[in-house]
Amino acid sequence: VPLKKRWETFRNILCSKSIKCITFNSVVGLMPLHFHRAEDLNQQMDLVLTSIWDIKLAAWILRPDAKEVDLEFASFVAGFPHLCQSKTLVPENASPNLVQLINIKDRLSYLLAMYPIISRSITKKGLADSLDQIEGPLQSVLSAMECIGVGFLPHTYQNIEQRLDNRIEELSLEARNIAGNNSFLCSSPQQVAQLLYDVLKLPVPKDTMPRTATTSSQHRSTSEAILEAIKSSTPHRIIDILLEFRSLNKLLTSYIKPLPFLARKPYLREASLSSKPIVRIHPMWMQTAVRTGRLSCRKPNMQQIPKDSTFDVAPRDAFCATAHDMCLFSFDYSQNEVRILAHMSEDQQLISLFLNKDGLDIYKQMSSLVTGKTVDSVTIEERAITKQVVLAILYGMGISQVSKKLGINRSKAQHFFNSFFARFKQTRRWIDMTKESAKKLGFVTTIVGRRRYLDEIRSNDSAKRAQAERQAVNSVIQGSAADLMKLAMLKIGSRITDWHKEGHSAGGTGRHPRMLLQIHDELLFEIANNKDDIQRLKDAIICCCAEECELDLKLKVPLKVNCSVGSSWGDGMKDC
Repeated sequence: VPLKKRWETFRNILCSKSIKCITFNSVVGLMPLHFHRAEDLNQQMDLVLTSIWDIKLAAWILRPDAKEVDLEFASFVAGFPHLCQSKTLVPENASPNLVQLINIKDRLSYLLAMYPIISRSITKKGLADSLDQIEGPLQSVLSAMECIGVGFLPHTYQNIEQRLDNRIEELSLEARNIAGNNSFLCSSPQQVAQLLYDVLKLPVPKDTMPRTATTSSQHRSTSEAILEAIKSSTPHRIIDILLEFRSLNKLLTSYIKPLPFLARKPYLREASLSSKPIVRIHPMWMQTAVRTGRLSCRKPNMQQIPKDSTFDVAPRDAFCATAHDMCLFSFDYSQNEVRILAHMSEDQQLISLFLNKDGLDIYKQMSSLVTGKTVDSVTIEERAITKQVVLAILYGMGISQVSKKLGINRSKAQHFFNSFFARFKQTRRWIDMTKESAKKLGFVTTIVGRRRYLDEIRSNDSAKRAQAERQAVNSVIQGSAADLMKLAMLKIGSRITDWHKEGHSAGGTGRHPRMLLQIHDELLFEIANNKDDIQRLKDAIICCCAEECELDLKLKVPLKVNCSVGSSWGDGMKDC
């Protein structure tokens, strides 16, 4: 049978809506199909496959707090040994290929036996819709994204590496002069603590320390929060040196040096079309690594690559379109999690701010209501404090953390918390109700019904219980934001799959956009650098990721998306 025919048969099975494919770790299993189709830039990719029912993914939905090792195939076999007692006998003198095929057959039989057990648990707990409609189909999207990768320019990092090395050495030399010690290392927490507290006698502001900390541990900490607190109360040149050193050293060791080694050669077809083809980086997308349901990625972690420039170079500038006639297109949700808070809490004051058609700054509007000032008279500091209070609610931060972040005392931070809840009363009620529900049920649910279990929510240990209560609120907001992004990826993925069926304007190219990265509340695509193609994708984004998601999730507030385009992912991205 010709190879082309075999590929087509395999694809037809996966795309069939009448067949259920029981798999294990299908994000990896689908890669041969996606790599095969990704090589042809004009060929559509099957981004959304609804036939996949993955055992590993289903187990994670049942217990999102499961450790990674517990989701490996060997752990399932150890947990259900009675399902794999009858193994196929291997004939004597069997070839290595035959032995491998027999092992694969036994594994598939095991998955088939496990399917009804896990499926019943999924249905019993009301998680079938979340698995079948969102998490399951998303696996193919993530697999395709990893296969496609994103264009990368290694020389961008190579050009800045020496400059960073030189600046780090300058900072180290200045620090050694201040310390009066030629062997002083800015990278050593012990030496830094000794210099700050024993030699320079710098005090640590009391408000920066948690109440449970011991005296000895307080005065030996050299965390960024502590350094910022010392800088605010007792400015000293060494603090600026240490903060800059850590920032540059992390940039150098986490991104500038290692990322070029992760780049791979371009597809054969791309290499044949250009004398200098652009290499790609293919991040590994993880669907089962974060308890709230947020996606994560590795090798590299694209979600931590900083936006800000260093020496006039933004690390994101190295990520680019893969051809001169292509460009990058990005969309991100505006105030996504605050909108979800408004929806979940049903606070009419908060909802009304998002229904305001004037397009005013949401945090200035909130600060105006909290402080009683007009929007125009709200100061930069008041806006910053209000924003931090909102983020504290969303991320489960306490008053101490907010005061550290903003460099204000606890009483001022407490005042803004009290003022916020006095104005947006229903948010306080919703938080309390969420905590009580978590204590009663042992879990919280997101906007699509996905669960997160909180084992410490009834703990006798007050610290553990308080942490679980913060996680309860955070998990609903963060988890629902993750649900929204996944739904958006599926909707725009389906639209891209059918791109050729819609036809295109006379000025467009008709080439399929390609989904590259999912970063926090942002999706990054590669598309033909053509005005009509860009407008077509923007219209599709607004329709699929804003309007349709609002309707499907029955949101009480509108979603807002910001779109931008550029040749690289960094400072070159411009609003469109």
